Amino acid sequence: MKHIRVIALVLSALAAVTGMAEEIPAYRQLKYMRGMNPDGAGALGAVVFDPQIYDHTRSGYNDVRVIDSNRHEVPFVIKRVEGSRLDEAAWQVTRAKVVKLDKLSADKLEIVFKTQQEYASFPLHTVKIMTEEKNFEKRATLYGSDNLKDWTVIKKDAAIFDYSRIIDFRNCKIELNGANWKFYKLVIDNFVELKEAPGYSMLVSKDKDGAESSEIKKFYRRSNFKIDGISLTCLNAVIKSTAPIQIPYEVRVDKSYIKDNCTCIEISASKAPLTEFKIDSSSQNYSRQVEVYEVMPDGQKRYLNSGTIRLFRLPGLTKQENQISFGETRTGKYFIMIINNDSPPLRDVSVTASGHSYRVEFINKNLSAPLTLYYDGNNVNHPVYDVAEVIKEIANPFYCFYQLCEPVPNPDFEGPVAVRQYKWLVWVGIGLLAALLCWLLAVNMKKLSEIEADEESEE
Repeated sequence: MKHIRVIALVLSALAAVTGMAEEIPAYRQLKYMRGMNPDGAGALGAVVFDPQIYDHTRSGYNDVRVIDSNRHEVPFVIKRVEGSRLDEAAWQVTRAKVVKLDKLSADKLEIVFKTQQEYASFPLHTVKIMTEEKNFEKRATLYGSDNLKDWTVIKKDAAIFDYSRIIDFRNCKIELNGANWKFYKLVIDNFVELKEAPGYSMLVSKDKDGAESSEIKKFYRRSNFKIDGISLTCLNAVIKSTAPIQIPYEVRVDKSYIKDNCTCIEISASKAPLTEFKIDSSSQNYSRQVEVYEVMPDGQKRYLNSGTIRLFRLPGLTKQENQISFGETRTGKYFIMIINNDSPPLRDVSVTASGHSYRVEFINKNLSAPLTLYYDGNNVNHPVYDVAEVIKEIANPFYCFYQLCEPVPNPDFEGPVAVRQYKWLVWVGIGLLAALLCWLLAVNMKKLSEIEADEESEE
């Protein structure tokens, strides 16, 4: 009985210590609070995070709580904000059916075609010339007609080219806004390249006397151009799927310098969940490799992704690619390296950023208003609610979006004092209990041995 009383006493002490360690409510462990004002009505309430919240929350957002006027936690889920977009299944790629092929002159070709019968009613968005040829430059004009007699210009002097000799840059597509004609006519100028290549001339330099370079002269040597077919992309249905919404976030260039033929840019941003940088420049007709890193708190650089940025403004076409995407990160410090090699540095480089957005969602019913959002704390346990399954069952919910007030310090903030003060006592108590159990086991084993020895002596 004495041993049982000792064990009960130790367990009671552990329970008391554990109770003291958890006695501080979560909201009193969070540094900041913001009032929440409802904007309308809806089955679900939602609060969208802003940069200030991202800057003062931990990874996983375990240090966020919604508290009602009775100091009770409001169960919630944190979701990434999503929007709708055209799904890849909405697009149908098919081969054009050629009706007529004519050579109008020594360097002009005319191709009359239509879409396949099963796609004839679908809007046409892209016409692509299928060819494996390299190093060419053409001009193409696309017409539409319903009777093969009256033709309307759809796209004039579109640029079709491949500049593989000097740069990895190619375009064989004519982009449309959704044409819907029974017949189409594609007229290709400069089919035999013996006259001019204005776009190519802009990309290569002339000699010191202003004469054409040898590269341009080599370019003119082509005398034929093989077309394997015409590919069409139609919109066969408005099929939509969900995708994360990209939100712009402010960034600040802390430092920009040239090192080892590279333009290095050090960037600061809020700890918002970034996924993309856009890099612009006042330079014209360029292509550069770019590498993006996040800078860890210890100063080490962690590779995120690389890609190519380019801008070409040529006759008949302007093409810009200035985005470098990467996996979501909330580091707050970034490093961008533009690799110039032998090319001159880009002029007037600017950087913008975008990323995902998150929000708190909760059942907007029978709540004790006003509500308050609390956040920013260390060692705060992740909340566990059952509301996620309930929210999933609400079909096509209407949201009441709450507007956040300005952040203020939480007057009830105590920090994780109890956790820091009593957590070690819990482990000490567990150790003492384990030692006590081992001692009791040893005592009982000794008594058992003595009993067995007495029984043997009696026999």
